[in-house]
Amino acid sequence: MPMPINNLDEYDKVVNVSWYTPDKDRESLTFPCVLPFSQMYPLCCIDIRNFLNQIYLFSDDHFQNSSVIDETLKNSLDELLCEKVCQSLIERLSSQYPGQIVQILTNLEHFETACKELQILLAEARSPTSAAGPIVLAATQRFEDGKKTAEKRIFELVNSKIDDLIETAEYE
Repeated sequence: MPMPINNLDEYDKVVNVSWYTPDKDRESLTFPCVLPFSQMYPLCCIDIRNFLNQIYLFSDDHFQNSSVIDETLKNSLDELLCEKVCQSLIERLSSQYPGQIVQILTNLEHFETACKELQILLAEARSPTSAAGPIVLAATQRFEDGKKTAEKRIFELVNSKIDDLIETAEYE
């Protein structure tokens, strides 16, 4: 379900922890309101941000080889986002409820955006001695592919409903 927000303080917390760019000014909001993604999105964003902070705090104190840290962090994020987040959303596409599938599609879109923002964040946080070049998370492509799968599933359900209506119309 889309995430309900009851007040401005709650709204600010969600916007600050997630990679979400609101389409309205916060002053023009009326509460309660609903954000497009489900509650899992900001919760995952919090976990990812905490993970990044902990890794960087730990690595600053204990490791000199920053390129190994950067590569390990990228691989860990890819595994987390691909195997745990994206895969679990895709597995739920077998649902027969169009609303749930549309919500999954919306979540996939927001996670794809988060991956793009994460790539920028990782590049900025990277040590200056690390090899230059863009950081590309495989999860970004995985969420994009997941969106296509969700869109295909929505069309399957719509076509199935249309077929049911046509069969009913032809029934004597």
